[in-house]
Amino acid sequence: MLLALFMATTVSFAQNPSQEQAEDYMHKMEAWHDMDVTVTDSLYKLLDGHAKRDIIVKGKDIYKIMFIKEVPQYSASYIYLDGTKLSLSKINSIRKKILSKHKSGTPFSALIAEYNMDKNPKADNLVFTTGVMVPEFEKAVKEHTPGELYMVDVPAAKWYYVAKTNAAVPSVKTFHIRHSRYPY
Repeated sequence: MLLALFMATTVSFAQNPSQEQAEDYMHKMEAWHDMDVTVTDSLYKLLDGHAKRDIIVKGKDIYKIMFIKEVPQYSASYIYLDGTKLSLSKINSIRKKILSKHKSGTPFSALIAEYNMDKNPKADNLVFTTGVMVPEFEKAVKEHTPGELYMVDVPAAKWYYVAKTNAAVPSVKTFHIRHSRYPY
């Protein structure tokens, strides 16, 4: 009983690893997992400013930066028209009105406020990286020049858009890290 109490006390007062202990453990460890960390992840601030092969310790968590890559970002504005609520002929009629109003000088942001059916507050400036949006939308944004209006159809989902590619945005840094938890 006394031995169990001693072991429980020792475990509860275990110290966080030093940098040297963490590095030694990272080289020997078998229990780890890889993950990508982008600017939207809570770990990003901890990793930002570090370089490839750096080992960072926070409490008992140990992170090793395996590599860093720059990921391009894209920006678009869109008006979503819901094919489950509107017929395709009605959607095409609305699209004609949108293009006509825009050609007459109505700002796209005003048209978003009037016609967009998903009420996304980011519809006027949706910033995304490769693989986040449905392929049809992503491909169209990449193929068009900033300021140009165009249609995007995702018929399988009944999603229809009038979209506009916005000006280029800076790429974002992504950290590929290896993570483990110090067991002692």
